[in-house]
Amino acid sequence: MLGNVKVIEEPAPAIRAKTGRFLPGQSGNPRGRPAETQETREGKKLLRDAAPSACKLLCDTINDPGAKLELRIKCCEIVLDRVYGKPQQSVEVDSTTVPQIVFVGGDRIAE
Repeated sequence: MLGNVKVIEEPAPAIRAKTGRFLPGQSGNPRGRPAETQETREGKKLLRDAAPSACKLLCDTINDPGAKLELRIKCCEIVLDRVYGKPQQSVEVDSTTVPQIVFVGGDRIAE
């Protein structure tokens, strides 16, 4: 600190190729990922410790004939998504039409 002025050292901008890619040895994030805080580590540990109870609750709800069917189905979806991953979704695209882009204010900007 110089008086009331804080000096921050900024890294030199990364050098890029004409294509926009970083050159070998260059990085778009020279300082790397920020270190995890103690609070974040503690929070993750609490969640990891609670995971077995959460799994048991899901399984107990799935097997509880007294629970609402919608709740049992939702618990099944959660378990299946975690074990097998969510199913892939397909999207149909019609390349013969030109999309229209509209701002939230309603102004048309492209057709």
